[in-house]
Amino acid sequence: GDPRRLFILSLPMTDRDTLAGLLSMVLQPTKTQVEEIASGKAVRVVPANPEMPTLYLVAGADRLFVCGDRGLAIMLFQTPAAKRLAKDAFLGRVLPTVADQHLVALVDPGLIRTGAMYIDQVRPMLMGMLHEQRVQLLAELGPMEREAMERQFRAQFGVEDLDQMADYLEAAARVTVGRLLDFTTSKLLSFEGLCLTAKLDSRFPELGFHLFSSGFQPETSTAAIPLDEVREALAWLGDEADCFSVTGRKPEAKLCPVMREWIGAIREEFAAQGLDSRFIDLLSETLDGERAAPDLGSEVPWTLTVQAPTVTEPSLADSPSLKYYFNHLVLPVEQPVTLVPGHDPGFLEEHLRERAEVYAHNQALGDQFGRDFAEQDPWLDQLWRVDAVNLDDGVRRITLETGLRTHGGIFGFDQHELVSRRVYNARTVGDYLVYHRGLATPDWLAGLDPSAGGKVAPANARLLDRLPAGVNGIEVHRIVRKLPLAVDWIAALEARIRRDLDQYLVAARSVVAESDDEATMVKALRRLPMPEFLYGLCRGDDGELYALLPGNLVYPRPAVMPLVQKLFAGYAAQSDEVGGTICYTRVRPDEFQASCIVNTEGISVLIRETGNAIAEEVLAPDRHEEVSGLLWRPGDRDDRNLDRMLVTNPTWDFLPRPPKKTDAEPHSEIPERSAEAGSAQIDLGAFYNAALTDSWHQGNMEDNTLRDLPEGLQTFNDVQFDVRGIVQLAGRSQVAESRVRFPERVEGIPVGRTATALCFLHGTGWKAPLDTNIGRYQVHYANGAQRNVHIVYGRDVRDWWTDTAEIVGDELQVAWTGENHSSPGGPELRLYQTRWENPMPDQEITSIDFISAMSDSAPFLIAITAE
Repeated sequence: GDPRRLFILSLPMTDRDTLAGLLSMVLQPTKTQVEEIASGKAVRVVPANPEMPTLYLVAGADRLFVCGDRGLAIMLFQTPAAKRLAKDAFLGRVLPTVADQHLVALVDPGLIRTGAMYIDQVRPMLMGMLHEQRVQLLAELGPMEREAMERQFRAQFGVEDLDQMADYLEAAARVTVGRLLDFTTSKLLSFEGLCLTAKLDSRFPELGFHLFSSGFQPETSTAAIPLDEVREALAWLGDEADCFSVTGRKPEAKLCPVMREWIGAIREEFAAQGLDSRFIDLLSETLDGERAAPDLGSEVPWTLTVQAPTVTEPSLADSPSLKYYFNHLVLPVEQPVTLVPGHDPGFLEEHLRERAEVYAHNQALGDQFGRDFAEQDPWLDQLWRVDAVNLDDGVRRITLETGLRTHGGIFGFDQHELVSRRVYNARTVGDYLVYHRGLATPDWLAGLDPSAGGKVAPANARLLDRLPAGVNGIEVHRIVRKLPLAVDWIAALEARIRRDLDQYLVAARSVVAESDDEATMVKALRRLPMPEFLYGLCRGDDGELYALLPGNLVYPRPAVMPLVQKLFAGYAAQSDEVGGTICYTRVRPDEFQASCIVNTEGISVLIRETGNAIAEEVLAPDRHEEVSGLLWRPGDRDDRNLDRMLVTNPTWDFLPRPPKKTDAEPHSEIPERSAEAGSAQIDLGAFYNAALTDSWHQGNMEDNTLRDLPEGLQTFNDVQFDVRGIVQLAGRSQVAESRVRFPERVEGIPVGRTATALCFLHGTGWKAPLDTNIGRYQVHYANGAQRNVHIVYGRDVRDWWTDTAEIVGDELQVAWTGENHSSPGGPELRLYQTRWENPMPDQEITSIDFISAMSDSAPFLIAITAE
């Protein structure tokens, strides 16, 4: 049936009608009725949603059961009491062990074990399929193909013909399939169930996985960890152990028997089929002679591995420059350091020598197998060597080498050898052997002494206290605790960058002061060593030098990281006490458990302390201006910075750099003002920065002009305008895309008369959201009053490239349309007309300012007429 209906939900209640009423309110069923089922009665609920199963409510003595299928409800009535889940041996064994958990999900082994029966049923079928496949493949071969394959197999494997080769392959395949089926069957039969658990503790929630099988036994698994000894070791290391793992004594290293058993089974099958088994015999002898490589974890009661700074990191504050710091920084700074109780470096050296000896022994067996079967020596010799030297402060460096050595040479050499090394630095400190890998000078290990504090970090202690008895593996991670350390490092990095930039600016100002001409100055500036984070050196309009950072940010600017450090200060003060995750494993008779406990207090403290600090230091109204000043400075992202650069840093040449922008000016002649133009037609001649025939936006489009717009005195919508040029203002999109620099405002357009209304012939480039204020005309009166005429996108103007999808409203007045020569057949060009009623018609208008709002759209003005 549908697996979505195969469920029974057991609820701790007995009133069937109460639940039926609740389900009726929630599911809005099409039918709710009592039905006779088997030997009892059940309430049948048919939800209105056809995707949901029909529910059956069955009342027990002390429970109420919700079934997703009628057959399950029948089973509830017909199942004898002795066979119900409450009497199930698996549940009876598992439930007491997880009684303290809040959520438990069980997988009963019954359904899975039945798979073993089906495996035995399909075994003969699979074996028959192997033989049928063999017959079919051979039958499909043509005579020439068969002869060629037989020659090849006879030469390589010594078989008589293709049929004998097929006999070998079929026999090996039968054995392999049989072994896989046997392995699967044994695992299914040994599987006794699994269980997922969750303890929903507010401070220490825990998730657990329990696997039950007869294959899990304490005596054959990793031994339990003596937690008291581990606590002593952690106290000895101090409170810097943020990430560490502990493992109990591992079982003695043994060779995996699977390969030997498989080879033995193939040997028997070959003998049964009368096939020569020389290759298998030699391989079996080789495997019988192999030895298992020793495992250090099986020779000690436990091992502790902790992340530690094994090399000395240079100081950002004391480094002469940021470049010096990174040149002398050895990575990785932190490496795994292993601590073993009761041993010295000689123990580690002896272990590595034993391992090398086993590797060499097994390699010799493999080489001999090749000689016996293929009758040829290997092309390469594989070597294992161990070397040891004493360093200062009791450190012993032990090197395990793996080499490949040739039997001949090329390029004038007689022999070649490729060597790979694992380098161990080991030292006895107190009662422990401490070692780590790496070629760098082991400063940390040489200076290691027992911690002055002599106690486990409080957060680690609280996590260890949550462990049950008998754990054999532990992993602790306190990643969030490193956050304040990372913030402090970034703050030191920022301070180092600022010092480098300050020193450079001092040197650059000295060069400028001593230079007699521009060329000499630039040449001298280029010889100055440039800080890594300097993008370029600029000179402002006032003659002052300033630095430009990547991202077009200006420097000097205030430091940001002191504020960030202040935000994390509250958490940093408590980070030793809270937080962290501990994962552990343990093995009990017939059970393997893996669980993870999280101390949520660390995240809670981080959110609380940092959140409160943000509210006080960033979001408080009296802090807005200061915080804004830290993040954004006047001149940031100003495209004029790129034009002011005297020298650039070659380090950043890979970043795309836009060409220098030019100041806007007409490139074609502006027509003379008509003699018939009166005071009503405001003279814009002194303010034009583009001609009607210019591609004045200077993007990547040719003939993007207003050359079809009639020049001189022209009438649009019954208003006469003086049409001769363009006054274009800047906008955000224009600044980003155009190669010309337009002003953000044009001031002092003279008027010198009264007017009942002003009419503007204008347009705009680039789109903006509807009802966006993209600019304004600021009208100045003789009495000192001012009035603003706002230019609203969609009401007064739209993009001069007409978008046919845009709907023109009643307020938007089109003055002129023309052909788009830059995009023939594309959208037509439009200019718009706005009439503004003057609220002070008796006052003389002295002048008008044209001001951009620096929105996405950039407005332009063609003419103004006063009525």
